[in-house]
Amino acid sequence: MMYSDDLSYFQVDVPKGFAHIYTCSTEGLVTANALPDLQQQEQQRVAQFTNPTDKNRYINAHAFLRQVLSRYIAVPPAEVSFEYTDLGQPVLSGAQAVVCFGLSYRNAQVIVGVSSHPIGVDIEQVSKTDIDSVAYNFFSKEECTALDAAINTNEKLILFFRIWTLKEAFIKGLGIGVGYDLQSFTVDPSAMPVQLHSTEIGWLLHEIEMPAGYVAAAAIKMDI
Repeated sequence: MMYSDDLSYFQVDVPKGFAHIYTCSTEGLVTANALPDLQQQEQQRVAQFTNPTDKNRYINAHAFLRQVLSRYIAVPPAEVSFEYTDLGQPVLSGAQAVVCFGLSYRNAQVIVGVSSHPIGVDIEQVSKTDIDSVAYNFFSKEECTALDAAINTNEKLILFFRIWTLKEAFIKGLGIGVGYDLQSFTVDPSAMPVQLHSTEIGWLLHEIEMPAGYVAAAAIKMDI
């Protein structure tokens, strides 16, 4: 399976080590050759899908992840081995655990982050949603104020998803997931670089360029 025609690569500047971001579209790819490369836990997840499109997108995203990681640990994609934290987050296992990674996908758009530091990534499709209700329940007061200051509905919608992806990337990087209080920290995508106000220190947040209609972000833990 080849992704070169749709592959984009970004290098995030970090003080030490490295942080690399890969994005691609898996639209139209055939999954038959990729499925055998997935390990037991992944194949069990594949078997749970009832929608063929969703199943193919899961297979393609995880096959892409394996191709990317294989470049860093010098094994074939099928030999990339994962284990899972108590919260269900996949990490490389055993001697392969020399890099950290993150995976996120929406529809056929996939983003993979690989770093010498803990990293989280998130991608979302910009679509109509109940912005005020979601923001009230999950955004900080400062983030809600920024949304209210948007000059029009479209700007507000895009800003909402920019904030959301930054927050999601951050908690994924922490390895905590849905158990973390999203209102306990604030992201400010209007600042350059993106600002994070949190009790967790030493994190770099970065927005990733994606095709129109999508937004994505990465969060990388820095050495203190």
